Amino acid sequence: MLINPEIRSMLGQEATFQATEPVDAGKIRRFAKALGLDDPRYFDLAKDLPIAPLIFVFSVNHDSLGGVDESGRPTNRLSLPPPFGPAIRGGNKFQFFRPVQVGDRIQIYRKITDLKEKQGSQGPLVFLTYDLKYTNQNEDLLGINNETLIFQVVQDRGEGQGKDKREDNKPSFKINAGQEIPSFQTKVSKVQMMMYAAATWNPYQLHWDSDYSREHGFPDANIAGPMFGAYLSEMLARWAGNPSKLKSLEYKNRAMAFPGDTLICKGQVRGQYNEGDKSYWDCQVWMENQECCRLVEGSAAVTRS
Repeated sequence: MLINPEIRSMLGQEATFQATEPVDAGKIRRFAKALGLDDPRYFDLAKDLPIAPLIFVFSVNHDSLGGVDESGRPTNRLSLPPPFGPAIRGGNKFQFFRPVQVGDRIQIYRKITDLKEKQGSQGPLVFLTYDLKYTNQNEDLLGINNETLIFQVVQDRGEGQGKDKREDNKPSFKINAGQEIPSFQTKVSKVQMMMYAAATWNPYQLHWDSDYSREHGFPDANIAGPMFGAYLSEMLARWAGNPSKLKSLEYKNRAMAFPGDTLICKGQVRGQYNEGDKSYWDCQVWMENQECCRLVEGSAAVTRS
């Protein structure tokens, strides 16, 4: 069993984190610029009061005084002890309540909710799931993130390991009939990945250092999982016409993306449902690269009115 008593004791643990300083306009603009987003609301040069892209609150390391480990990962992030390797993001479920604004001082409440062990194609894996609740200085709820990390036991790497296996990941399901959401695509460069690491204050080497990534069995530095969520939410916000109409976004990472890849976000309306006095579109969303490799599969809820 990989989940020993030490690891099992993590289940249910809670922690609270406080942002070092309030969010400023420059931090929001640098984040949007790193993603290559051009919505004027993210910059607002006239009033100097931009609103942040919806994923901002979940992506940025809000503790600018916090430490990082030898890999560049913030020390307050969850890890497992040896013999486990680096944390890999398995998927996220985001709930949106209000975009972050200039002056917000963000507070984060974290609770570990689940630990599972599964057999993967390259050995046993441990899945660690936790909830993150984000509020501002007035205790206004900004968002909730249900996140899963995947950990694998570090093994000796023989010849041929760490090669590019992207060709093995092909689209696995057909798109059902329904209204298509206008696609959004962007090509992500190595410079952009480094800018994103700087803008989020999260210099985790897996997401910008090719040599470090290859040493740990990956073909190259891989694009950070929150960037997938940022582009999917941008597609939905553009389609809806207003970021505040996006209620939730849930997705699982199916394959990695690397420097130079083009990320193509797509979506489709599956139907509608009512919740209280509000009506929502139920949407299927996914992301492919330039080779039609399915990177992400998920769903979203968008307010109709």
